[in-house]
Amino acid sequence: MKTDRIKIKPFIIALAAVIFVESITDIALSKTGHNIMLITIFMRIFEIVLLLGILKIWANGFCSVGLEKERIIFGIKTGLIWSFNLGVIAFFVFIFLYFTGINPLYLIHTNMPSKPDQLFYYLFAGIIAGPLAEEIFFRGIIFGFLRTWGLWIAIFLSTAIFVGLHSTGSRFPLPQLAGGVVFALAYEKQKSLISPIIIHCLGNAAIFAIALLK
Repeated sequence: MKTDRIKIKPFIIALAAVIFVESITDIALSKTGHNIMLITIFMRIFEIVLLLGILKIWANGFCSVGLEKERIIFGIKTGLIWSFNLGVIAFFVFIFLYFTGINPLYLIHTNMPSKPDQLFYYLFAGIIAGPLAEEIFFRGIIFGFLRTWGLWIAIFLSTAIFVGLHSTGSRFPLPQLAGGVVFALAYEKQKSLISPIIIHCLGNAAIFAIALLK
């Protein structure tokens, strides 16, 4: 990769920061039954700021994850291309699953809020704030740190952590598993974190759109 490897110090600091923020979020959510999505959005934005600050201070700046200004447009273009191609692949995979007796919509089902304001917050968190925070952490920092030990080790471990930290209940975690691999490959190939961010945002948007149309 042309992007820098993430060293042990920023990795540990980022890990501690995310654990701290997630712990505070859990406490805040347990203390209130209102504005859950607003709290989630605020904490995700807080995570984004913290992680970017860690990269700026303890890593080699934003270029360590391919977020320098010169690569933003490139990352958007490649992210859109990847998203289109993956959408076509997903379409044919869904058809195959359907004719083998598996309901593909069950694998990506998500419960959407019924109230308009909560739905808006949910979509904002799931399409923008969540993917941004997760890609900076899982691909930019975790994958970037593990990449020192080889591409496939980094993909396997970062995806395993990504899947493990997403609650899927009894369903097979197909979106998280496929997403973890695809996001890592896009980051590795394009050398810009913008690419997996775009793919993640559009992927979540597609899943939510399907849920709303059902």
